[in-house]
Amino acid sequence: MKKIVFLTSILVILITLTIIYCSLSKSRQIGNLQIYLKDTPVENADSIYVTINQVRVQKTGGGFITVSQSIRTYDLLKLSQKQELLLDTNLEEGMYTQIRLSISSGEIIIQGKSYQMIVPSEEIKIPVVFEIEEKEKTKIVLDFEVENSILVTGTGENKVYILRPVIRVESVS
Repeated sequence: MKKIVFLTSILVILITLTIIYCSLSKSRQIGNLQIYLKDTPVENADSIYVTINQVRVQKTGGGFITVSQSIRTYDLLKLSQKQELLLDTNLEEGMYTQIRLSISSGEIIIQGKSYQMIVPSEEIKIPVVFEIEEKEKTKIVLDFEVENSILVTGTGENKVYILRPVIRVESVS
């Protein structure tokens, strides 16, 4: 009798562990996130280059998730005619509340002369609520407002260009 009770107990434990394992190993449901970058036209510059070296997103109730560490340089003036893909990745489904871009450098070219821009804050916080749904695509278009992002101090040869990015969420679809 004790042997039957013991074997029954072992069987119940094995079945319970199997059920727990199967529920934990169930694949996560994922969807796709695409982030595009664009710009509105600006005068008086030949090119404005910005290097983005990291993109992170924040899931509701969680921390930040690094979704890209690719280093890419964008000529913002070329983005006035088109949107350029910044990120295309799969994410776990759920609600997200913020995008953070890390900008490592900036350069502005005026009348053929290049000026390095000072980037006081390398991380740009973009509050945006978006949902990732299973097997669906979420597209976010960010407008890098150059005309509001560059501060010029000094005069003549002593000009200093400071990049304080202003990025507006144009659309979420």
